[in-house]
Amino acid sequence: MNNSVFLNLKIILMKNLLSSIKILIVIVYSVFFVRCKESTKEPYSSQIIKLNPAKTEQIRFSQLFSSAEVFTFNNYDDVVYAKPSKIIVKNNLVYMLASRMILVWNLNGDLLLNISRRGNGPGEYIGINDFIVEDNGYIIVNDNGGKKMIRYNDQGEYVNTINHKLNSYNFTKIKDELYINAGDLGGAQSDYKIHVWDETKNIITNRFLKKGKESSYFGVLEYSNFSFFNDTLSYSQAFSNIIYQLTDNAAIPRLVIDFGNNNLPKGYAGEFNDMFSFMESFMSSNYASYIDGYMEGNNYLFLSYSYQGKKPFLWLSKEDHAVHHFDKFEDDFLFPGVIQNTGYQFFPIFMDENAFYFSIDAYRFMELYNSINIIEDQEWENKILLKSIYDQINEESNTLIIKYKIKQ
Repeated sequence: MNNSVFLNLKIILMKNLLSSIKILIVIVYSVFFVRCKESTKEPYSSQIIKLNPAKTEQIRFSQLFSSAEVFTFNNYDDVVYAKPSKIIVKNNLVYMLASRMILVWNLNGDLLLNISRRGNGPGEYIGINDFIVEDNGYIIVNDNGGKKMIRYNDQGEYVNTINHKLNSYNFTKIKDELYINAGDLGGAQSDYKIHVWDETKNIITNRFLKKGKESSYFGVLEYSNFSFFNDTLSYSQAFSNIIYQLTDNAAIPRLVIDFGNNNLPKGYAGEFNDMFSFMESFMSSNYASYIDGYMEGNNYLFLSYSYQGKKPFLWLSKEDHAVHHFDKFEDDFLFPGVIQNTGYQFFPIFMDENAFYFSIDAYRFMELYNSINIIEDQEWENKILLKSIYDQINEESNTLIIKYKIKQ
């Protein structure tokens, strides 16, 4: 076993560091919430976020966050995994979905649990595309290929199987024994994208969001995102500008992302018969869509979208109405002077009310470190700590997790 280093980088911002800059910031695009008028056809009140995709900015992370911590994870010869597709930070543990395994780590970077049981027997899965952690520490995985969910206890022991028979991509537990499964749910019984599953009754109790023609080829791309905040469950899907509030009885539009003249025309996706033709047309157009990475809390909202080959990010603070719509950023905590483009290479993977978490490959961390643009003799608070991490990892080291504390 080769151990790498776990170091917490506590970077405290200097008082009044950006006070003068904030005064000069002028947001040159229109992003705001307005209330839609109620009508007999739409008896709800949704909100609109207006975005001009042609007008983005470059930001420093110190405009959003107050500190950063870097978590490294020990290397184990018998556990090799790729960059995680999802993490959950809960009970001072990091739960990670990577390479069809569930890995559970403590904050010292030690591996506590490895659930890797591919197969067709009891407690085994064909693949894992999503997971949740219950309050008691039990883990439920969603097996898309097996059309089932499997529950393990906090020791990784098999508990039970929930045979929902849905080809779902994502899921979440909404309350008690009720689950919501989402995605392009294949099968003759599934004309809808959202299904409510009752574990006790072993039945589907509700269906929402009827599928359109494009669902015949959206299957490989129909990602969905769930966010819980203040007992509200919200949901977004690929190539839809609507974010819904979900209950066990309804799917209600609550947010609309309006790109103005750059909105994807209604029915546009239905004009194509395959994903390649659709994506080729979309990427060469002036349309903005493909909302992804949506996360929302009581005080913050984050999402990204696609526009002319870029993935701009939107950060919205609900408390002070601060808005950042950016496609370039400088992580002035860890990599001062290095300008990065927003996109999947550096993408938020988890959020709670206090922090955003990003995963980064070891080789990419090393690249960024080597690109730091400061004078050799310049004093920099985190130079020594960051170099310690750099010196003790290599390109094959496990993925690192960076935690950025949100400014309060």
